[in-house]
Amino acid sequence: MLFKRAGNIALRARMLYICIPIVTIIISFITGGYVFRSIYNDFANRYILIFVISVMLILITVLIGYIILRNAVLTPLQKLSKSAIIAEESNKAKSQFLAKMSHELRAPIAAVLGISEIQLQNTNLPIALEESFAQIHNSATMLLNITNDLLDLSKIEAGKMSLTVEDYKTTNLINDITNIHLSYLDNKDIKFTMIIDENLPMTLIGDMLRIKQIVINLLSNAFKYTDSGSVEISVNCKKIDSQSIMLIITVSDTGFGMSAEQLTTLRNEYTRFHEKEHHLIEGTGLGMSIVYNLTEMMDAQIEIESDVGVGTKIAIHIPQKINDAEVIGPETAMRLQRFETDSRAASKRFTFTPEQMPYGKVLIVDDTPANLYAAKHSLGFFGLEIETCENGHQAIDKVEKGKIYDIIFMDHMMPGINGIETLRNIRNKGYTGTVIALTANAMISQAEEYIQNGFDGFISKPIQTKQLNDLLIEYIKEKQSPETLKAAQAVNAEKIEDKALDEITRTLRPDFAKKYKNSVNNLNFALQTKDIDNAHLIAHTLKGLAMLIEEDQLASLSSDVERVLAKKEIPSQDQLAALENELIYVIKTIETPL
Repeated sequence: MLFKRAGNIALRARMLYICIPIVTIIISFITGGYVFRSIYNDFANRYILIFVISVMLILITVLIGYIILRNAVLTPLQKLSKSAIIAEESNKAKSQFLAKMSHELRAPIAAVLGISEIQLQNTNLPIALEESFAQIHNSATMLLNITNDLLDLSKIEAGKMSLTVEDYKTTNLINDITNIHLSYLDNKDIKFTMIIDENLPMTLIGDMLRIKQIVINLLSNAFKYTDSGSVEISVNCKKIDSQSIMLIITVSDTGFGMSAEQLTTLRNEYTRFHEKEHHLIEGTGLGMSIVYNLTEMMDAQIEIESDVGVGTKIAIHIPQKINDAEVIGPETAMRLQRFETDSRAASKRFTFTPEQMPYGKVLIVDDTPANLYAAKHSLGFFGLEIETCENGHQAIDKVEKGKIYDIIFMDHMMPGINGIETLRNIRNKGYTGTVIALTANAMISQAEEYIQNGFDGFISKPIQTKQLNDLLIEYIKEKQSPETLKAAQAVNAEKIEDKALDEITRTLRPDFAKKYKNSVNNLNFALQTKDIDNAHLIAHTLKGLAMLIEEDQLASLSSDVERVLAKKEIPSQDQLAALENELIYVIKTIETPL
């Protein structure tokens, strides 16, 4: 608006510069004619007189016009130009502040999440402590989401928000959305209903992360502003052509609702309604602004119906390409509606079994003690040899002393010498080993940016165990010789035998019965949705746990199923039935001991 106003004033100034001389000439000739009549007898050449008088009047008029123009137009225009420059510099300063805030806020949050996750990995944790750490983890996750909202808005304003279009399973989308919000049901007397279209294609092409972000914002608002009654989400589709559909996701609630006037300001940043009555409701008021921007980026449409005291209904229409036209079918749709989703989705971060790599050696470089603690213990689950240092100078000293690591995990933003400068320094000294950026800076979220600065990759804080496992396999395990891997397996076996297996078995068996009784159901669900990789992981996990609790028959049956799935084949019904019967028997013996 400021630049538009400045442009209009500049246009008026140019028009005045053109019009003033023209008007001056006309006035000068008319005035000169009258003067000529009065003194005609005193001058022989009337035209010279007219010319002289006209030039004088032109000069006087232009001078007066310039003074008026300078005071009325040019001075305000200069002020507006300065204001525009100040506004641009202010916007740049805001972006820099948010980039700084990204690290300053996300770093301690990541530490809280990492440490709480480490504790939740402990299967021997007393129930009271487990619940306490779960609450800490959930609260930190909520705080991280608020921080991410601020950063997402900044990226949208800067034009740096982009879409990542790839294949995704519709069942995974629904699973993730459901599990995130089931915790709301523990605190409010609300009926949560899902309606799933059985004709949804099995696999679509789009940005699942951003779709989840939209729906999570809508559902969060629905739960936050509904004290009682119901919240409903429906996922439907409408065929556009043979290659694409319109994905229609609708969120309805019986909450406070909004007036027509409030609806007109809904997309404004930091907009929160019912502030006085419900000031304790968490949030920044950025959710709907982000929803509107993301829907525009995806060429989607948003429809809103709301009445005060009645509730709100918001529908998002998102065009998506079809990758696998086979539909999910009525059985899968019904299971999703009953929340019979993959139970591993909600707890997969805490039940994942890491690969043991005692041959691996890593260095962690981070200036925050809490982050060092979290990273060290997260990597400790993999049996690695771990060294740490608190700044870039210490890392450089280690490299200068000839130390070599399978991976150096380097924090990006550190005081004194940051991660990028440290990396350049050790590269200049001839170090060619793998260096992974360890960062809490969400403003730099693309691996390409780190690779351009010499990193081999990056991992975000808080560290995801599954993501870390994949990274360690790629950069450590896959580079080992068969002899090294075989020796490591033997060492691991000896370590397990040396432990008091009877004590481990006693504590693990009740936990196994509680957490893994639905493993075969989850495996069948993964097979129905054609998620072979997930099914293979379930069978692998079940086999390992069965071995730990010394249930050899269950371990053997799980291993048979795992081998079939490793070949990307489907186990027979007899194999699955035998596995299910054995699991039921084992659970029964644990729950009803003699």
